[in-house]
Amino acid sequence: DWSSDVCSSDLFSALSESDRSAALDSWLSGVKSGAISNESGAPIRFSLAILEAERSILLIRASSLIADGRSLKNLVVEIGRFYADPVAVLDSPIQQSEYAEAQHRLREADDELARTGKRYWHQQELASATIPKLPFEQSAPDGAGPAEGFRLALDGNTTEAVNAAAQRNDASPQAVLLACWFGLLWRLTGKDDLLLYQVTSGRDGKELDGAIGLFATPIPIRMQFDPDPSFGELVRRLQERVTEGTRFRTYVPWRDLPAGGSSAPIGFEYELKESAQECAGIVFSPFQRQVRILPFKLNLQVIWGDSGAALEFQYGPQLLRTEVERIAGYYERLLRALVTDSRARLRSVDILDEPERRRLLVEWNQTQASYPSDRCIHQLFEAQVERTPDKPAVIFRDRKSGV
Repeated sequence: DWSSDVCSSDLFSALSESDRSAALDSWLSGVKSGAISNESGAPIRFSLAILEAERSILLIRASSLIADGRSLKNLVVEIGRFYADPVAVLDSPIQQSEYAEAQHRLREADDELARTGKRYWHQQELASATIPKLPFEQSAPDGAGPAEGFRLALDGNTTEAVNAAAQRNDASPQAVLLACWFGLLWRLTGKDDLLLYQVTSGRDGKELDGAIGLFATPIPIRMQFDPDPSFGELVRRLQERVTEGTRFRTYVPWRDLPAGGSSAPIGFEYELKESAQECAGIVFSPFQRQVRILPFKLNLQVIWGDSGAALEFQYGPQLLRTEVERIAGYYERLLRALVTDSRARLRSVDILDEPERRRLLVEWNQTQASYPSDRCIHQLFEAQVERTPDKPAVIFRDRKSGV
């Protein structure tokens, strides 16, 4: 049986709306900073914040060893059903151990599906792939804390444009967003061969829909870029990779994948926005969501809805928040530009905002310096020789010459 710690706080009810928002952010940061451990006897922790008489926030935290993002959704559904009928017999879907055993049998099988899946991953040549290193990445300190996140919202106009781009390229919105993510990483790293992991739900069939456990599966996606690719071409290639990778995810040769060394992997997640549910007069609606299956140094998590989407750029200690905010801005500008023209070349899109463009082209280009205007160049040269007579005057490769 899973044990849990329950704590509640009604300190917010007496605060004004503005003070309550700041206090709530502080409370969430404090609660989320605590470690979740199977060894401590509390792999799941519930924390309750009472904002006012009829509005509360229930924070559910679980170890990634026993639950994934879909599990938290299912747990909220079960809590709502229990509110409606405390004596109801809850569903008993397939257990994670049964699922793991079934997956093992599939991997060891010698049927056509297994042979095709193993051949597909062999053709990807994952053993020769490398994990991209970002230009501003730093080494992670020992004992680093949990991942942080920077959130960005896409309005309905942008999601409508993404849907239109997906239809033009016979692809899904997921493939469009992933193509933009790959395109940005290509621009940032300058590497023509990139590997990242897309996290899928890992749930096939209705027997897994309501299950609670770690079923989410990361799929390695390797992309080799042409010198100047078009966005539409990248979308179509990624749609094929996502479809095939999801189909054959059971047969991923994990031993062949690069360990990463000092460079942690980069990820991508895509889920549909969950709707609110009402049980016994109580409405449950999502407030915030953060799931970390692998120790990504950078992970783009998308919660997709046709009227708007929530993007969270989750990052590890290898990156500074200011850099992640800049990446989020690059992604938004690149996405808005590319979804309007699938023929656009990834290299041609300007991803800088006006302040950064001015800083690079104007402020950092202020190279003028004051110098004595009453003397000629040869006189200044002679004066420098007198000040440093033993210094070389000319350096060419490994040769030096004095005056």
